[in-house]
Amino acid sequence: MIILVAIVYFALAACVESQPIPLAPLSKPTVYEWIGPGPQPSLKSMAQDKAACVHEAEQKVSRSAGDAWQTHVNLCMRTKDWGQKAID
Repeated sequence: MIILVAIVYFALAACVESQPIPLAPLSKPTVYEWIGPGPQPSLKSMAQDKAACVHEAEQKVSRSAGDAWQTHVNLCMRTKDWGQKAID
């Protein structure tokens, strides 16, 4: 009986190891930059705008929604004249 369990275990382990695991491509990190008219506000102003957008997103979309939550934050930031820029 023990030998049968060991054979099944090793067979399953071999199957699991032979299957390639698809990896999602990593997105490039981004930062917010001022895209509005006039001089760039302070970083404190940007932090306040982002906090307001995060709070709004938490009220409307569950964080577990992932992309939808982040999209809501990004759209809110855009309405406050902040855009995203990828870091190279």
